[in-house]
Amino acid sequence: MLTLALLSLVLSQSCSSDDVEDKLDQEIQQEEEQQQDETEEEETEETEDENASPTDFELSSSIAETTSIELDWSDATDPEKKAISYAVFLGDTEIVSSIDASEFTLTELTPNTAYDIKIVASDEEGLTSELITNIKTKEEASTTTATVSLGEANIAVNTPTLEEDFGTLVVPVKLIGENGEAITASERIKIKYQINSDVAFQYDYSIRTAMPVYIEEGESETAIKVEVKTDAMIELNDESFSIMIISVEGAELDETKSDATYIIAGPPEEDLPIASMNGPKVDITWSHPDAQVDAVLFKRTGETGQTYSSVGFYSTNEDSESFVLEGKSDGNYFLNIERRNDEIFGEIEVSVLITQPDGTRMYRTFLLTSNKDVVDFDVVNDEYTFEFQF
Repeated sequence: MLTLALLSLVLSQSCSSDDVEDKLDQEIQQEEEQQQDETEEEETEETEDENASPTDFELSSSIAETTSIELDWSDATDPEKKAISYAVFLGDTEIVSSIDASEFTLTELTPNTAYDIKIVASDEEGLTSELITNIKTKEEASTTTATVSLGEANIAVNTPTLEEDFGTLVVPVKLIGENGEAITASERIKIKYQINSDVAFQYDYSIRTAMPVYIEEGESETAIKVEVKTDAMIELNDESFSIMIISVEGAELDETKSDATYIIAGPPEEDLPIASMNGPKVDITWSHPDAQVDAVLFKRTGETGQTYSSVGFYSTNEDSESFVLEGKSDGNYFLNIERRNDEIFGEIEVSVLITQPDGTRMYRTFLLTSNKDVVDFDVVNDEYTFEFQF
């Protein structure tokens, strides 16, 4: 009996110990689970506290006008994929807020003024990133009328052909404001011009400026250049040529100052050849000394099968020829200028001066390639009547 009682006591104590251990294990597990829940909750709260601001963004373009600035910027993004809105500030003043588009135009601005501009990107939690820039509006267009006119050249109009003045004639083309002062061009101005001449010829001057000419943006003038070479021919009067502006794009033309005339002076009157009392004198000159030029005088006839015959031949290897039409019988004549084979390429310029015994003179200049009938004349009772054919 005693043995059974002891065994029963041992078993009872053993079962009680197991229960205690199980209970302890359960309490430890519950505590660990609670700590894990608290840790997860803290991590969640920490994650919510670390919400990031929108990313940086850049100004893509800005177009400034006189009273407005058009802005366009790249999109800012939110790391948590939340919606972004924008606000635009002019200095410290908010102009617009809570716009979704990444563009905006500032209006009612002052011309020629620099503005501090701030663009702020915000997420739903109020976190922000910003862009700051400075942009200047355009200067207001001038209402002053700009006119183009020819200015004073480096050679006076009545003295360009004195020997010491031969050289390049530089005629300025200027942009002038309403007050008569030079102004700069706000854009490129295109100018067309031409040179007119009834007396001066290509051997006397040469154009050195291509047409059209331009007054560039920011400049106030350009120039037309003409090289004055020499007085290559015998003339009765001073030669002249005029430079004229014929059109302007980008400004107005001052028509009172759109042209100017320049003189190439001929030889003094006393240096001209004096006519022979026996008949008119003919002087022929040409521009190139190596050219081979002949003058042939023909008389028209009424003979059957022949309409004219040669009655005079004048030839030289120099650059001039002079002869007197003397002893010609009454009738109708014509003078032909012929060019023999030479090594000169292209045309040459030929001038013919006829001086009557009473001092009356006739003058013409022409370009010669091969031959040309120059002048017709009639002789009646020793009186000569001339008529140029070109």
